[in-house]
Amino acid sequence: MALDPAIEVRIRDAPLSVHLATSVDDRPHVAPVWYGYRDGTVSVLTGGKKLENVRRNPRVGLSIEQTDGHGGVEWTVTMLGRATVVEDPERMQEARGWIFDAYDDEGAAEGSDGRSDGGSDEGGDEPNDDGGVEPSDDGGDEPSDGASAEATDDLETDGGDDDPSDYALLEIAIGSATLQSYE
Repeated sequence: MALDPAIEVRIRDAPLSVHLATSVDDRPHVAPVWYGYRDGTVSVLTGGKKLENVRRNPRVGLSIEQTDGHGGVEWTVTMLGRATVVEDPERMQEARGWIFDAYDDEGAAEGSDGRSDGGSDEGGDEPNDDGGVEPSDDGGDEPSDGASAEATDDLETDGGDDDPSDYALLEIAIGSATLQSYE
């Protein structure tokens, strides 16, 4: 689906997190993740519960909001889509490059609302000084200390249970999208 240009301009290259909602057996799961947007597709590198749920049910919901820096919200975009799991290491590495580019600047790493991505209790990542991401220490679903440094250095994601090889790229084809502006 081609998104409304007013939506595309807001979400393309925005250093914001998207709340990814998955559901299996009528049990919703929502977590903030970093994302990239290109040509009607939202891409996310992920693992853990999010990936497990998408493998069982590819229908997802997404929500992105821009705050005004004073506790208010400027706009919100909500989308419904269908996720495809991509496990090709080359495609995952390529996506990692362009997804994380939006978060490389020091100011962009925190997003416009002053929060680093991954502020959930479920396992997001926090930006590091050189624009990458490091596992949060909030008990989230990032690989354990026993994970190989090579595996986590080569492919940073938004988190995963305990096996760094159990990450994948989600390519989410957007089926519907709405914009609510509060300006």
